[in-house]
Amino acid sequence: LDLVACSGSLPALLHLLSLKKADGKPLLKPDKGTLYSAAKSGCLPMLQHLLSLTDADGSPLQTPDYDTISSACQCGSLPTLIYLLSLAKSDDKELTPSQTGLNLAVLCGRLPVVQHLLSLKKTDGTALLTPQKSMFNEAIRSGSRSMLIYVLSLTKADGTPQFRPNRDTLNDVACSGSLPALLHLLSLKKADGKPLLMPDKGTLLFATDSRRLEVISLIQELLNGTINRASLLSHEVATKESDVSASCL
Repeated sequence: LDLVACSGSLPALLHLLSLKKADGKPLLKPDKGTLYSAAKSGCLPMLQHLLSLTDADGSPLQTPDYDTISSACQCGSLPTLIYLLSLAKSDDKELTPSQTGLNLAVLCGRLPVVQHLLSLKKTDGTALLTPQKSMFNEAIRSGSRSMLIYVLSLTKADGTPQFRPNRDTLNDVACSGSLPALLHLLSLKKADGKPLLMPDKGTLLFATDSRRLEVISLIQELLNGTINRASLLSHEVATKESDVSASCL
């Protein structure tokens, strides 16, 4: 039942729920795991159906909670997340997005969900969630160029960058094996026009952990001086369209 819920197939789920035992009772009954799987699938009609099911006394079989919200953040379905948030009462902490949910959305490359979560406000008008170092780390791990660009574009109240990439950032992106994200970092420049980051032998060692030949080869060519900055920028343009978010299945 949970596997079918995770697949997002409402007709298949309805069929399984219609099966009966010899005594006429339901063969399968959805539980919290089924609800989480449906939220992770991003199938809003399925989620709504599961939440509409009731016991014999009319009480809901399942109610959404913290983990349901986190699953919706992970799947990247903004309509599903907005629907779940609409069910929350003003004092309902169980349906309040958390830093964990935000980090999951970042790790899975779910940019619209991340932007929505960061736009949410408390009753006093302050931000419900704020960018943390852990968010930056997950953006690096995601391997998503678009997510990395977005996170690096975030600023503090005084207008200064929320996060500043350094050699550790470069090494971690090399380790992730994402060529689009790596090329973006290598395209960044200082105020004087010089490269902000350039790989060293340590970066090459991190790249070998990714086992991505194109990443290892690029860093090796940069270290050997067999590729110039102009060629590097052309590489970045060519890979912009190939930036794919992490699957996070």
